[in-house]
Amino acid sequence: MYYYDRLKSRYKNLSIATFDWDNIYFLKKYYPFIKKAEFIPFMGFQATGLVPYRERSRDILFVGSYNDLELSRKALDSLPGVFRTVGENAFRILENNTKKVDRKGGVI
Repeated sequence: MYYYDRLKSRYKNLSIATFDWDNIYFLKKYYPFIKKAEFIPFMGFQATGLVPYRERSRDILFVGSYNDLELSRKALDSLPGVFRTVGENAFRILENNTKKVDRKGGVI
């Protein structure tokens, strides 16, 4: 499980929200100390004034993780053949195509 290390720490008043009912059942069964495990339904609003992708001024992909990037990179060494190659390629693509932006959306 992705967050196993954090879950085994048994934080007080831990609450978890997830989009997956199976996660909730699993957490309630095997981690009864978790204060809350709640389902969050997918939701949203109908967008207005959409700009076609080819006409947009910024490409944005936000991906987050609590994992240390260097530890993840080192973990690739333990993967066999093609899995390590795929992981290394993913890191290379991210490093070569990622831009840092400030709070106003300007490229740093």
